[in-house]
Amino acid sequence: RTVRSWTNEAFTEFETFRLRDLYELNLIKIAHRIIYQPHQMPKAYQGYFTYNFEIHRYNTRHKNDIHHYHVRTNIATRASKYKCHQLWNNLPKFCKQNHNLTSFLTATKRLYAKRYINRKSWSWCLDV
Repeated sequence: RTVRSWTNEAFTEFETFRLRDLYELNLIKIAHRIIYQPHQMPKAYQGYFTYNFEIHRYNTRHKNDIHHYHVRTNIATRASKYKCHQLWNNLPKFCKQNHNLTSFLTATKRLYAKRYINRKSWSWCLDV
């Protein structure tokens, strides 16, 4: 392998994720635990998210999503609270409705793996 080869091949070969994807997966895991297992989280995370149905009473298809607050700076877009709701709201419905943490993480990892690998490897992750 040369220095200039594509990194996708290396991640596929070693069956691992990029650092950014690992960071995002951990944020999604925290969001899942805040939503479905709030009693296991520190008190600082209680009431961490506001949902759309708490803001308005309109019956929309995104009423159960986390409310998106507008921020004014680029630094604020890097905050974990902002990234958590952004990542959570972008997940497919079948992932968000999964209450079991283990199966939720498996499904989410499958989504992330499909982003940048071929289907010849990571068979544990791609079999749906």
